[in-house]
Amino acid sequence: MLMVHRRRLSFATHRLNARVQRGFTLVELVVACGLIGMLAAGAGWFWINSVNMMGDVSAEQAAQSSARTALERVVREVRETKYNDVGAVYCVGAMQAARLVLYRTQGGYLPTCSSTAAPTSANNDFAVTIERASGASTLTLSYAGTLADPALTSTLVADVTGFTLRFLAQDAATTTTDPAALRFVELTLTVQPAGVQAATARTLVALRN
Repeated sequence: MLMVHRRRLSFATHRLNARVQRGFTLVELVVACGLIGMLAAGAGWFWINSVNMMGDVSAEQAAQSSARTALERVVREVRETKYNDVGAVYCVGAMQAARLVLYRTQGGYLPTCSSTAAPTSANNDFAVTIERASGASTLTLSYAGTLADPALTSTLVADVTGFTLRFLAQDAATTTTDPAALRFVELTLTVQPAGVQAATARTLVALRN
């Protein structure tokens, strides 16, 4: 029995050694290469998808930042609207859904309001225009008049898909077109670069007097 067991063991060892020396068969190599390729393709897809998602998030964050920055600039201009304390009225030239013309003091205060697009120094003020022109994809800010320093038009933000102005009375709820009743301005700005989700910023500005 011992001799038979040793022969069987020797035969099994010989077959194992022969298999090790022979290596992998062609079928085994093909299957292994296929599995490795599938794993590599899956890993590559996840990596590319992750990179694309990071790019989308960065683009959306940039759009939100651009909208907020532009709106903050507009808020500063609106808050500085000149107030005529004699006539008890804010010096506003145009109150439209996507366009606001206001006047700011430059130099000593005079209790009068200009009414032209490019005022002279007679009232110590200059015109500020905040506008999204019809069909335009930009929000612009313009300074005009003898005292404007400098007199120019600049683009606050591009890729604009929406910009609205609401002019509100003392209760901050009732809309008005009367500069004498004007106390608040609500601003809503939407920016959407190509292939990116829209970013909307909204704020309510209380006018100073």
